[in-house]
Amino acid sequence: MALVDDIENKQLESFDEAGKKIIERSVVIIAILLSVTAFSKAFPSVDLVSNLLAKSFITASLIFYLLAMTMGLLVIRPFQYKRYRYKLTEMRGILDVIIARKLRFLRTANIVFWLGSFTLAGLTISIIWIT
Repeated sequence: MALVDDIENKQLESFDEAGKKIIERSVVIIAILLSVTAFSKAFPSVDLVSNLLAKSFITASLIFYLLAMTMGLLVIRPFQYKRYRYKLTEMRGILDVIIARKLRFLRTANIVFWLGSFTLAGLTISIIWIT
C-alpha cells in the first residue's frame, strides 16, 4: 500500500518531467530539421523541389512536432485553481482535476509526437524511394 501512495504522491512530478522531455525532444528534432534546411547548399533542398510528397511530409512533421511541444508546455504550465484550506474533499477534487488535465495533455503530446515521428519516417522513405 505504501508503494501505491508513493506513486500517487509523485504523480504530478512525473507528469511534469515527462512534459519537459517531450518539449526537449520536439525542440531538438525541429532544430535539426531547420538546421538541415538552413545549412544546405541549395534552398530548398534538391530532394524537395520536385517531390510534393516529401514537401507534405516535412510540413506535417514540423506541425506535429510544434503541436507536441505546445502540449508539453501545457503539461507543465501552472493553472489557477481554487484553494480550499479546510475542505479536504474539495481539495481532493481539485487534485483529481489537475491530474486529469495533465494526463490528457501528456497523452495528446505523446500521440502528436509519434505522428510527427511517423511523418518524418515517411519523409525519409519518400526521399529514398522517389528521388
